[in-house]
Amino acid sequence: MKKLFKLIPTIFLSLSLFANQAEWTFGAYMQGDNNLDPSLDFIISQMIAGCKMAYMDPDASVNIIAQVDFQEDKRTWRFRITAGGRIEDGSISTEMGMNPAQEIIDFTLFLKQNFDAKKFALMLYNHGSGIEDYKDDSVRGFDINKAENLILKSLDLKSLDLNNFKSFNFKKTEDLEKVDLKKENIESKEEVASEKNKEVTKGILYDDSQNTCLTNPAMKRAFLGIKDILGKKLDLLILDACLMSMLEVHYQIKDSVQYCVSSQQIKYSGSWNYTDVISMLIQNSSFFDGLAFGNFVVDFYQHNGFYKERTASCINLSSVKRLKNNLNNVSNQILECARYNRNGIVGAIRQARNLCVPFYNKDYIDLYNLYQTLKNQFEVLYEQDEDATITSCCGLIDNTAKYLQSLRDAIELLNAGLILFPQIVCSNAAGPDRQDAHGLSIYFPALEDSKIHRSYYDTDFAKDCNWIKVLKLFF
Repeated sequence: MKKLFKLIPTIFLSLSLFANQAEWTFGAYMQGDNNLDPSLDFIISQMIAGCKMAYMDPDASVNIIAQVDFQEDKRTWRFRITAGGRIEDGSISTEMGMNPAQEIIDFTLFLKQNFDAKKFALMLYNHGSGIEDYKDDSVRGFDINKAENLILKSLDLKSLDLNNFKSFNFKKTEDLEKVDLKKENIESKEEVASEKNKEVTKGILYDDSQNTCLTNPAMKRAFLGIKDILGKKLDLLILDACLMSMLEVHYQIKDSVQYCVSSQQIKYSGSWNYTDVISMLIQNSSFFDGLAFGNFVVDFYQHNGFYKERTASCINLSSVKRLKNNLNNVSNQILECARYNRNGIVGAIRQARNLCVPFYNKDYIDLYNLYQTLKNQFEVLYEQDEDATITSCCGLIDNTAKYLQSLRDAIELLNAGLILFPQIVCSNAAGPDRQDAHGLSIYFPALEDSKIHRSYYDTDFAKDCNWIKVLKLFF
């Protein structure tokens, strides 16, 4: 009995500490040392408005912390976001953007030590280039800075009152809908960049002053470091940047993040309205886990986004490896089929690729759409060749049965892959002009290009999946 009484104070102390722990910490890592600088205060003001809308969390169930790099400042700002405004807390004198991977780790350590919570969400705000890491934003058929500048011109930033922010205003919402990106020469850039301009220096979190970024290999290292700090996978990652919802990108961070919200298409500044995102997180902090929170962000964007080509999806990263394995098996069967009928298989894949609508980087296409078109093309090829006699390259052995079996196996694997998608894409938003977007892109260079981007070879996906060998049938 005496031993029992000795344990009681310890139990009560543990319960008390747990009760005081916040439900969520939302960390916003905002790299604005580029043309996005005008939008930083705007997005912070959205978060402040979200706190006001939720009557600022009387139980302190949510911590909202921003780390910000303004273009003109040579330091790293940190703010606590409250209904009363932003409160500087923990800023450091060193310039942000010197080493993005380490700085994200350090920011997470700051959050863990000072604003610990049961669940953590991290938002990275900046430009994004998907799985390609390169120097010049315009080398692969789009100019991301020009696209972003169009939206920044539409934002009525001068009207913002950071202490009394109510809603997110455009001079005219219809002005944005009138923007024709093709006429603005964003998608249709024809010139081919030199090898010098394809230098591997960009991925996400571009810092123009430091000429740095977070490459995809560095992103993997950063989030493994974050997992070590948290002692678990990050509950939710929000990549508030363009073109990042790719199988290859998610594969880089599958071991350190549970769910990720990102976009297949260009993602405009301020279009994910953080007023409602933060308000709903505060109001539902106990109910929201990473999946529920991510699904809310996507669903809200679907019903309230203004851009007609908008896309967003919440991806279950624990299932990404299964899709990679399926695509690897599909790739192996394609390579086997090509042993017997290379011209027919290459022609079918080429036709399937041409039927897929690309995103603003023309080398990125919707993966679900590719699976569908490949399946359809292989079914046509199977019907055409079922009674044909296919010989090996030496012309001595009849391989019809082996070829047709490999083609059947490829079709079955594609069907199995299509069944996997609902387990991986938890929610998907697609605007009226982007109904072909199913939440996840894949790298497949436009067939007029001459080679696979050299940074692709450094990705875990290219090392672990024979999809790259299929691409080599063309390049």
